[in-house]
Amino acid sequence: MGLAKELWLFSSQAQDAMKDLSLNGINTEKGRRAGKFLQASIQAFFDAPKMYKPGNKEASIQAFTTTKDIPDPQFAFDTFQKISNWDNRYENAFKVRTFDANKGTFSIVDISNAFTFDKLPEGGSATIKKIKGESIDVKAVTYADAVGWTWEMLEDRMFSEMADMLQMMTQEFYASKSRNYYRLLTDASYDTVNGNASVAWQGAGTDTVLTRDRLTLMKTVNDIAKACKDLGLVSDVASARYDVYAEPTNALRLSNAMNGALGVANGIGGVPPYNIVVNPTFNLRRTSGSVGATDFIVVMSGGKVQRGDKLPPQTKQSEDALAFASVLTVRARYAGVVAQAKQTIKGQLS
Repeated sequence: MGLAKELWLFSSQAQDAMKDLSLNGINTEKGRRAGKFLQASIQAFFDAPKMYKPGNKEASIQAFTTTKDIPDPQFAFDTFQKISNWDNRYENAFKVRTFDANKGTFSIVDISNAFTFDKLPEGGSATIKKIKGESIDVKAVTYADAVGWTWEMLEDRMFSEMADMLQMMTQEFYASKSRNYYRLLTDASYDTVNGNASVAWQGAGTDTVLTRDRLTLMKTVNDIAKACKDLGLVSDVASARYDVYAEPTNALRLSNAMNGALGVANGIGGVPPYNIVVNPTFNLRRTSGSVGATDFIVVMSGGKVQRGDKLPPQTKQSEDALAFASVLTVRARYAGVVAQAKQTIKGQLS
């Protein structure tokens, strides 16, 4: 078999094998066969020149494999697909809702409780009471994007590049969703008009940093609990879950502040009497304004902090004959709401 034949195998059948490997993975039978074929093809590509005597024109390709022609890895791999930073720990704070069939909204119904169970005198009659309420409708919002491939990419079997584009698109969808929900929680926490007053770093100048961090965390959670105890959001605010969101270095400080042993060593022993979960994140953001370097937010989870997915990501592919391109569109519909800002608060370390 001549060298030209080896190169033809590498440029055609081997690319089919690369596609099989990317689609099926190395742990499947089809993927293993594709991997073995690729290994053999690549070996043949580099070994073929050795089969020809000096003087054969094909042997000149041997120069490709010499050390001096192999580029420095710093420049060989100079294309890096950048992805956005995101996480989905925001989900911890939300109560998940299901949209009603054929509706693009879910409703939060606030019902006032008029029942008081008064003392009933002998021979007396119980007073007939009614309940009343109001509804908040939360509408699903549509988010969409598209990616296109030229027909040249399909003809030239550029499957790796196409897969990279899809991966980046998928990553950016979840990054966008993460930004939206974190912005919702952060904006509500900074709302001191409808919500709670912000909490500054607590304690005296003579206290240790750990003591002051602990006092600050306790006040932020306690302020939410006191503000919400009579709002009927949860049955018992003292046992509700409180999710704390902070940049990782601040999250470490807050986690240390919750540690009973460390607390005892600083004169304020005991585990905090609340169910507090610290979530490290780099994704706190506001619609307007910035998030301070030592700021953190706390959310009493559930209640009127709700979210729902009306339509998970769906795709549709079409051909653009004029542009000789294939276009893939993706859209999703989801909604989120913080209907009671008093479930949130902003705290500050220093």
